[in-house]
Amino acid sequence: MVISHKPHRLHVDHAAYFLTLVTYRRQKILLLPDVAAIVIHDLGFYARRVAALLAYTVQADHLHVMVEVERAEDLSSFLCDFKKHTSRLIGLAGRRLEEHVWLLGTWDHWIRPDRNQRDFTTHVRYIYSNCWKHQAILPKDYPYHNFWEGVRRGWVDASFCVAPPGKAVGSPPVTDDGGTPGP
Repeated sequence: MVISHKPHRLHVDHAAYFLTLVTYRRQKILLLPDVAAIVIHDLGFYARRVAALLAYTVQADHLHVMVEVERAEDLSSFLCDFKKHTSRLIGLAGRRLEEHVWLLGTWDHWIRPDRNQRDFTTHVRYIYSNCWKHQAILPKDYPYHNFWEGVRRGWVDASFCVAPPGKAVGSPPVTDDGGTPGP
């Protein structure tokens, strides 16, 4: 009997998904300015394959994205095409890489609909707080995500993750509801 450690993907039409894409062997290449520009541009381009690109953040060795799909199978084509095209462009940009840009597979989570949108809100806040978590940069100052789009849509406040007076850089940030971001 073979036991798979990879969970089955839940296919739900007309749904939002939180995705994590990781670089091969955790290569810290995504924040190189030319590479970050490729990744962000291609997110916008390939977002046409899904209903909406809701939120994203680019970190040195991983990318978090939240998308909305009309058909569940659109998610797989979005991921496949995005990874293939960014890998090709990063290689053409002259970046010496290990064997691949992206780790095979993608971690995904179906955003469960509920009346107060708790799952959605938790994951949007996690995406926007990632720059603080990994680099101690406030979301309002971080160039590699669409934080201001989230502010415009009312998902987070412009002061999201601002450390209160007396907290040192590197202290856990405080979200606009007084808690710390997670999951």
